[in-house]
Amino acid sequence: MNMRFLRLCSIALILALLINLLPAQAIALDLDEIKMADTSGETLSEENSSAEFDEGSAKIIAEIPEKRTAFTKDYQLSNGFHMSVVYPEVVHYEDNGQWKEIDNTLKLSGNGNNR
Repeated sequence: MNMRFLRLCSIALILALLINLLPAQAIALDLDEIKMADTSGETLSEENSSAEFDEGSAKIIAEIPEKRTAFTKDYQLSNGFHMSVVYPEVVHYEDNGQWKEIDNTLKLSGNGNNR
């Protein structure tokens, strides 16, 4: 009885580990459902804005610092739209209520070591 219980537990644990190795199914958004926002705050569906909005011709004019968050940057585009870029790591830090750019450049110290 004891050996049978131990064998049953072993099989259950092996099955749990094998199931954990299976890849999780990724959920993708349908591009037709994604809505783009222009600078006035109105939302435009892709079907309404396809004639006006051409990703290839839009150029980044400037970053909008007021819309920064820890993980995002917002840019003003040449066609009047704005673009939000979301990063997986923190790209800004908050200083006196304003989000500042993180400076991660290396400088050569006097003893020849980088810091």
